[in-house]
Amino acid sequence: MKIILLSIILIISTFFSLAQVPLAEREALVALYNSTNGINWYVDTNWNTDEPISTWNNVTVENISGQDHVTEIKLRFNNLLGSIPNELVNLTHLIKLELSANSLYGNIPDFSVISSLDNFNIQYNNFQFADFENEFYYYNDNISGFYYYPMKKIEDDIIYNLDFGNTYTMTMPSINGVDVTYQWYKNNEPIVDETDLVLIINDAQFSDAANYTCLASSPVITNLKIERNTIHIYTDILESDKNALIAFMNSMGGPNWDISSPVYSWYGIKVEGSRVVSIDLGYKNLEGVLPSDLGNLTALKRLDLLNNNISGNIPIEISNCENLTLLSLEDNQLTGNIPIEFVNLTAMESFWVNGNLLSGELPDIFFNWSNLKYFSIGMYDGSTNYGLTGKIDLSNNSLLSLCWVAHTNISSLLINNGNNYNITDYKFRATNCPNLLCTVVDDIVYSNENWLHVDSEITFVETQLECDILNIIDNEDLSLSTNIFPNPTFDIIHINSELDFISIIIYNATGNIIDTLEFSKTINISNLPSGLYFFKLSTANGVNKNYTIIKK
Repeated sequence: MKIILLSIILIISTFFSLAQVPLAEREALVALYNSTNGINWYVDTNWNTDEPISTWNNVTVENISGQDHVTEIKLRFNNLLGSIPNELVNLTHLIKLELSANSLYGNIPDFSVISSLDNFNIQYNNFQFADFENEFYYYNDNISGFYYYPMKKIEDDIIYNLDFGNTYTMTMPSINGVDVTYQWYKNNEPIVDETDLVLIINDAQFSDAANYTCLASSPVITNLKIERNTIHIYTDILESDKNALIAFMNSMGGPNWDISSPVYSWYGIKVEGSRVVSIDLGYKNLEGVLPSDLGNLTALKRLDLLNNNISGNIPIEISNCENLTLLSLEDNQLTGNIPIEFVNLTAMESFWVNGNLLSGELPDIFFNWSNLKYFSIGMYDGSTNYGLTGKIDLSNNSLLSLCWVAHTNISSLLINNGNNYNITDYKFRATNCPNLLCTVVDDIVYSNENWLHVDSEITFVETQLECDILNIIDNEDLSLSTNIFPNPTFDIIHINSELDFISIIIYNATGNIIDTLEFSKTINISNLPSGLYFFKLSTANGVNKNYTIIKK
């Protein structure tokens, strides 16, 4: 009898150890493991074993109303290969399903039956439109964290060396989905009327040397484009481009390109036709001075050399590269200033020179870069280098979404470009800017609430006139503290200061003087309408301090 009871206890114990979650949920996980080649996952700790589900790698279990349930599966970049099994819809309390950056394909189960699902990521896999277009609108409308694009590119890269007069036939696989359309591209520009699965080049000439690809689009899942990997037709590189790269290699002590091999095969180099269009050599321990020969790469679109040990000045000759959209020189040892000749770089979208030893007055050129999205000139690592001075006008850069000017001595920043809402919290940094007391923005309230990485002395205003009013005459030690409170206020303002002020001038938001008072530690502004005001406090020897006051 005791043996029977012991056996029953062992069976029950085993059952509960396996049934930490409902059996259907465990079976769903096992199905996922088996369906996606689990034995070859990068990490599969405890999966498909008798260990508690909560110990299976990147599976989260929570107790809900007295019952354990699977709530999260996070298997990003884990070498999953195969399809998502239908059993996963049995995970009825699932909140997060993270499957991005794998090699998944095929029809996706209908997860609309899981009302708790709030984060579903299938980016960078091999799904096609038809695999989830029936459920797409539900996912897009009801799952706040639904991430489905981009997908991995399809097919392999193909390389041809241009043979004049030859015929080149390029193909795009058919993509499953409703009313899928296709567009061929040459060097990232659409080719007129080339919308079939096959692109044929007859009697190839020099102008046909280029990079070709094809994009598939869906009228249902409009943000997703399924792209074919590139078909390259190369010709001999322009000699001046090749010589510029060799000069760069010699000056930097690397990378050690084999100059007898085709330039398109050199590490970090991208070629279109006979021209170099991209240099991507960040984090490569390069050390030396940038050669002026870089200015000969007039077709260059990207120059990315971040985080090396490059010294010397930024060559003026780079201003010849008028197609540059990205200049990434951050975290090096560059000195000198930003060349005024860079005013020519009107295609610039991403400008990164932070983390260097640059100095001097900034040239007034950035307003000319109407495509600018990312602008970073300062430091953000606690450096004490404050070399850059002057004024920055970004009021013409309506696409701007990042502005870092920390650790500089700039004295003026105009960023009222009509689209400040593009710039969120961490994308605006103006700390350790001792001379920056005023910044012109679109919306004072938005900037005060969202741009938190700024010095406390910086005031956001909406006109240059307001900045002019706030200008402080620094002819005496102004480290002496002055406190004005409460601010905002309904009526009374209290002023505590170590300075001997004698007068107060009150300006309204348009810069007009509305009152001049003898200094008093208590000011009653209850008679003023609600709004923004500027107080200018003056001492007998001409020292002025300015404050923004909000009257409720």
